[in-house]
Amino acid sequence: MTKIVFVADLFADQYVGGAELTTQAIIESCPFEYVRFNAKEVTIATLQEYQDHFWIFGNAVSLSMQLVPSIVGNIKYAILEYDYKFCKYRSLEKHKEETGEECDCDVSQLGKLISAFYYGSEQIFWMSSKQEEIWIEKFPFLESKGRVLGSVFSRGDIEKLDFLKGGNNSADWLVQDSESWIKGTDEAIQWCENNDKEYTLFKNYSRTQLLNAMYKAKGFCFLPRGGDTCPRVVIEAKVLGCELQINNHVQMANEAWFELGTPDTIVNHLRALPNRFWDDIKGKLDITSTIGAYTTTYNCISQGYPFEACVKSLLANFDEVIVVDAGSTDGTWERLQEIEGIRTYQHSVDFEHPRWAIHSDGDLKAKAREYVTADWCWQMDVDEVIHEDIREKLQRLLQTLPKGYDLLSLPVVEYWGSTGKVRMDVNPWKWRISRNKEHITHGIPAELRMKDDDGNLYASRGTDSCDYIDKDSYKRLQHATFYDETAHEIRTKGLQGDDTAVKVYEDWFNQIVDLLPTVYHYSWYDIERKINSYQGHWNSFWRSMYDLELEDTPQNNVCFDKSWSEVTPDDIKMLAQRLEEEQGGHIFHKKIEWNVVTPWVELKEQGPL
Repeated sequence: MTKIVFVADLFADQYVGGAELTTQAIIESCPFEYVRFNAKEVTIATLQEYQDHFWIFGNAVSLSMQLVPSIVGNIKYAILEYDYKFCKYRSLEKHKEETGEECDCDVSQLGKLISAFYYGSEQIFWMSSKQEEIWIEKFPFLESKGRVLGSVFSRGDIEKLDFLKGGNNSADWLVQDSESWIKGTDEAIQWCENNDKEYTLFKNYSRTQLLNAMYKAKGFCFLPRGGDTCPRVVIEAKVLGCELQINNHVQMANEAWFELGTPDTIVNHLRALPNRFWDDIKGKLDITSTIGAYTTTYNCISQGYPFEACVKSLLANFDEVIVVDAGSTDGTWERLQEIEGIRTYQHSVDFEHPRWAIHSDGDLKAKAREYVTADWCWQMDVDEVIHEDIREKLQRLLQTLPKGYDLLSLPVVEYWGSTGKVRMDVNPWKWRISRNKEHITHGIPAELRMKDDDGNLYASRGTDSCDYIDKDSYKRLQHATFYDETAHEIRTKGLQGDDTAVKVYEDWFNQIVDLLPTVYHYSWYDIERKINSYQGHWNSFWRSMYDLELEDTPQNNVCFDKSWSEVTPDDIKMLAQRLEEEQGGHIFHKKIEWNVVTPWVELKEQGPL
């Protein structure tokens, strides 16, 4: 279950104010487990302990500003903004009253730190449109961050308002007796006296006492001296039928729900606010996020790829499935048209072009990704398949993804033959799912981008043109991963002949596959098919990708001690059988050393095919 951390200077059981009551109403309607902290109690240790929680900051002036960089860099959080915390007086009007000058705190160290804190949030909830307008005028870069929420009422208070709405309104006017400068008590008293209104001052009323008083009151005079973002007493007074005498500092007064609202419509508006808040938070938690999958195809039937199983496993898990075909001529494209629920596009590749490999791989993946409309993008090759029930596991994982990462790598099971061997000579991870952000694409990283004599792009060794890169700078994207240095060291020792390390790695990998959404790669499941593809496809692919001039010689054949033109189908069949029986994998960048056995592991969980 997702957990929430609430942070505030004070909560409603410690001090009863409008901000505290809104925070309390949100806490009471929280659909998740939660903890709460007074802002002054939060430390680095608190941040570390609750790093995987979603945080909600209310009035938190006593929060140590030294924590802000750590919060921005490591915590997912939202902000309930009740006033103007960039100002040292929390009020532009109070600032001018105290200093005689307009507020310029937005350019002060405090203002810059607060705005950075707010910019790092997932969302800001404003109390009124006017308040949002003032903040955005000071900090335009916050424009896309916010949503107007307003004062939120508890279910109990809403039921009381619904019961008392309309009032009988036969008693005196009411004036709030407040020591706060901003509440304008003196101005309200003066107005009542100037207009011959009998009035009653109220102070320290319980919620029930206040609502009963408003039920009877003729009117309510509230003339704050500075911006009051969404005073709940004004809302309560209108619902209970009071005449209102307010000024322009009541900042939600001109919003349609209030200005044009009736007691009934206002109560209905208030009922909707808790769900509106939590629906937004759920979206930020990736509980309700959508995931689109994309893959690419080319002559999958003739090449023996399990593309139909791949696509159907994607359909079982994701909200949309995109398939981009490179111009298949073997019936693959026609077969794709028969699969319901997918969106197919064809971008024919010129396989006569000297750099066709880049166009058919990284470029084609980039095109496929552009068609995804969901919040997240899941990439899979057509020789990869997943179980049909990974979505819930994946959704939980996305909720804990560190906010600094847009890309997540996940386990991949690399089969070696069809007897259950799983390779450990290749990395057990692959880049898999990324946020659907415009700057993310597939391609050749900046340091590996080369041009041939004709100006065509090709790659240096170290990429297959499918890396996740920034669209403009071509820099590689950082990725979050389960595979750490300890696991790598154990795997390395196992590959060097340490049998104990192989067993430890096998146990670890089985736990990982059980814990995380896992992809099963069938590229080497049929080793004979794979070797045939080296002869017919991959040699040409590498020459195109890396601008290589490779003659068909025994020295350049990594599979056999003879040229490819001399290799027979029986040669390939015998090599495949021997590789499957005697080895646990082989990376075909060099000749096979038969006296060195590549270890492998076995999985407890069965693959999807």
